[in-house]
Amino acid sequence: MFDWTPPTHGFGLVAAATFVHVGIAALLTEILWRLVLPDFLVVVTFVLVGGLLLPAFWPIYRRLHPENPYAER
Repeated sequence: MFDWTPPTHGFGLVAAATFVHVGIAALLTEILWRLVLPDFLVVVTFVLVGGLLLPAFWPIYRRLHPENPYAER
């Protein structure tokens, strides 16, 4: 009846890149935690590692982001 596209249509690749970004940050944080990191600094370290990885992932996010939110990918 109505041609409607979901609001997240076209952002699947951006979501996949985000999962990879968070996964790498979690993996690096776990490695640091098992080697030298005290328990009370785990969350802070996760945020810092995610922030430090952001410049590496920013071009990927920019390339995968659709030009139009309703554009099909």
